[in-house]
Amino acid sequence: MRSIVSSFIILMCLSVHSTVVAATTQVKVIYPEQQPMAKALELSGTISAAQDAHLATLEQGVVKTLLVEAGDQVRQGQLLLTLDNKLARIRLAQSQASLQSAKVQTQESQRLYAETVELAKKEVIANTALAERKASLANQQALLAEAEAELALQQEILSRHQLKAPFAGIIAQRNVDVGEWVSPQANILQLVSNESLRLIVDVPQEYVALMQREAELKVEVRSDINPNKIFSLVLSQVVAVSNDISRTVKARIDLPKNSLFMPGMSARARFSLNYQGQLPVSLPLSALKRHPDGSFSVFGVRGNTVLRQKVTVIERLTDSVVVQGLSSQMAVIVSGNELLTDGMTVDVVTEKGTN
Repeated sequence: MRSIVSSFIILMCLSVHSTVVAATTQVKVIYPEQQPMAKALELSGTISAAQDAHLATLEQGVVKTLLVEAGDQVRQGQLLLTLDNKLARIRLAQSQASLQSAKVQTQESQRLYAETVELAKKEVIANTALAERKASLANQQALLAEAEAELALQQEILSRHQLKAPFAGIIAQRNVDVGEWVSPQANILQLVSNESLRLIVDVPQEYVALMQREAELKVEVRSDINPNKIFSLVLSQVVAVSNDISRTVKARIDLPKNSLFMPGMSARARFSLNYQGQLPVSLPLSALKRHPDGSFSVFGVRGNTVLRQKVTVIERLTDSVVVQGLSSQMAVIVSGNELLTDGMTVDVVTEKGTN
């Protein structure tokens, strides 16, 4: 009887063992190979001018003469517009007369003071009279300085009734006509320089780190109106402030002179991005797991134990995905990973892509 019971127990243990072995999840894995990769990122942008100014007068008044039209090429310092300056010229004339009067009175005060000094030396007059003449001369000199400052002020006010080009460029827009009243807050003319042009593109935030790693990132620029003409340039600057709606940052590429670009044109920039640090690998889409927070991971195997590894998706292809963050020494599960958890024991039955 005892031998029968022992045999039954042994049979039960063998049955349980067979069940456990059969319950072990079978998975297929590959050993991904890390290879240097480069990505060509092509973006569309807009040509803009380094100098693009909306001009306004420094004084308010009525437009008397308008010397330019939209489309005119102007040089730096060229007169563009004048305001009616009749009152300013009258005030300037008053200041000039006041200055002349102050000069005459100052000269007279100097003469009287010199005479008083001589008389004081001969002890003909009291010292108090000398002090009065000295104070009178100092007061007159102060009035002369005030008159000179007032004249300078009126000259500046008169000059502000003219609007001159702050830099050479093209009049892009005219928003005023002769006879209209304008103020310093009015946008009268738009002046755009065609000497220093740049291409501005919006770069998705996931590529910013790659762009900032290289001292001179190569860029190919071509105009949409002449796509056969390619300019080999370098990235000038990345504005490290992201737009909270589009999640992009501005990148600037300075363009060469005489490149036939014009402000407002569209153009395309092709960036050659080289991945650095831990090299990316290509995996089948079946290996990738997406989490509710938007992150990604894959399941790897060390021995027969499952390890979850977070990865960064760089590029999606038709039936594969390029990720970063994996070691080439880790076997990645590509089949049988539907119900896996970190730390599970699995049975590796197929290995593909082994080094």
